[in-house]
Amino acid sequence: KIQSPPESYFSNNKNVTTPKGPLKQKLLTCSALEMAQMLRNGEVKSVETCQLAFERIFEINPKFNAVPAIRYEEAMKEARIADEIVEEWRKSKNKLNNKVNEVDMEIKASTLLPFLGVPLLNKDSYESKGLPYTYGITSRNKKNEPIIGKSDCLVIQRLKKKGGFIIL
Repeated sequence: KIQSPPESYFSNNKNVTTPKGPLKQKLLTCSALEMAQMLRNGEVKSVETCQLAFERIFEINPKFNAVPAIRYEEAMKEARIADEIVEEWRKSKNKLNNKVNEVDMEIKASTLLPFLGVPLLNKDSYESKGLPYTYGITSRNKKNEPIIGKSDCLVIQRLKKKGGFIIL
């Protein structure tokens, strides 16, 4: 049960800002593929979208208790790696602009890693290594201990292979 952010939420990410205004609203309501496009275009960074997702979780979860656990430190690390990959891709895209059709490069990027940098929340509906997966059924908690995933299920494996990362 997540009631408040972990201590590292405050100490490790003092320099991470989250989008405000219309961009914030757009990120909270857009599809994963739209968010990935915004990341590739440089409109927003993965660490910002991840931080925004956590802010939203910490804001509403005490009321709804919908998110049983989070991977805060791991997710922020994966977001930073995704940002580095996107930045390298954008640099190489700029260098190759004269030689390769920009549309071809965008198609390749969106086909190979369509979810690159997108934080994904699967709750406890799919088995993810090291995370609880009870499908929201309290009887799947043995002695108030949730079942912990031993590996990633096929859906999670495929999302990760396409560049997404799990925040829960």
